[in-house]
Amino acid sequence: MLITALSVDLGCRPAQAQVITGKPPGACGACVWDSGASDRLTAQTSIVSVYAGDMPTADDVYIQPHQIAHVSHITAILIGESIIPKARLRIYEDCNGLPSTLLFTHDTTNLTDTGQTYEGLRVYLADFTTPDLWLPGGSSGRTYWVSVSGVAATPTDRWYWASAGAGQIAGRPGLFKAPSAGVPNWTGVNELACGCTDFALRLEGDCCEVLWDAGAPMAPASGTLSMLGPGSVAARAADDFVVPPCDDATVCYLAATMYSNCLPLVGQFEIYPDSCSTPGTTPIGVVPFTRAVDLGYSVTIGGALLRAYRVEALGTNLVLPGGRTYWLAAVARAAGGLQQKSLFAWASDCSRCASRLSPAMSSGPAVAGPLALPWRVIDQSSGQARALQSTVGIKKRSGAPIIVPPPCPADINLDGRADIEDIFAYLNAWFAGCP
Repeated sequence: MLITALSVDLGCRPAQAQVITGKPPGACGACVWDSGASDRLTAQTSIVSVYAGDMPTADDVYIQPHQIAHVSHITAILIGESIIPKARLRIYEDCNGLPSTLLFTHDTTNLTDTGQTYEGLRVYLADFTTPDLWLPGGSSGRTYWVSVSGVAATPTDRWYWASAGAGQIAGRPGLFKAPSAGVPNWTGVNELACGCTDFALRLEGDCCEVLWDAGAPMAPASGTLSMLGPGSVAARAADDFVVPPCDDATVCYLAATMYSNCLPLVGQFEIYPDSCSTPGTTPIGVVPFTRAVDLGYSVTIGGALLRAYRVEALGTNLVLPGGRTYWLAAVARAAGGLQQKSLFAWASDCSRCASRLSPAMSSGPAVAGPLALPWRVIDQSSGQARALQSTVGIKKRSGAPIIVPPPCPADINLDGRADIEDIFAYLNAWFAGCP
């Protein structure tokens, strides 16, 4: 039977008794999300096919407020037949209850035959190893959509995602999309033949605790120059956060929103000690960006068309003593082009206030105004202070020293290299009266 014939019932498989476990033997880690084992009540088409077009199914997961889930394994139960059993994973951000920005891909994983059958098809366990997958819950909790699909090797291959929960829904029912079968947009499976159901899905890993979340980027978008590059004076923007007393904090996740026309967008996070509501002169930690996630939109600031990114540092191990204020800078690296710009985005925490704790500060050439060395308060023409959009995730730990290699003393502009640019940075600081 050709796979296009499934458009008649949109891929729904009928009921059959017996439960299949969704947890692989020997899987490690704690449960981040579990929709339950396959209930064998139904299954929905979920296939990647170059022959008939993709027909994916997706199910939602929820990350609690003030947590950042580090997902190490994702497992799902697929039902199908193929001469080469493989599966594909996609993870999307949620927007108004539907998948939006694609965050994570995994192509492809081999499937484990469970030895069971369903309606004459084989039952497989899909097990994805995802050591670089981090899902922030933000300040109010966050939904993501996970899509697991079998990969067609021939025109006659069939793949379905097994249902779970016996009609008890966690979050929202699953979604299905099949442009080649008359379903051009994500549609709830409750509107299709399979009815209201979740799908057999489990996420395992551990969690960071959100220590600081500055809220969403400000609208309309704006930001402050924060970049390093050949032939330019170092420019930085930084905002403060607090590690409460009683416990030290091990930083496990850093993120910030940046607007940039640099490709690729690379750079580093810098954490400074506080010097009376101002960043200190030397960072206590410099952590390279692990990745830059394209957020799917562009902004125009100061006449420059810039792309929006979330830059992240994953799995860091910097220990910060409790009871102190620190400053976080997100600094991009330019390749020397005159038109290159990277801005640390301003945050909009609430309608009543423009900043939290101390106002954010900048050092070096700012978006507007004269050269500032070493630091000055970020403001607009109206003089209003601002906060910067950033997130800090931690694992608490008591009594531990700061485990950070000291920066190179000759690296004046802190770009990770000791070269002629450091001489110019030193001279700029000297003539500005900064020893």
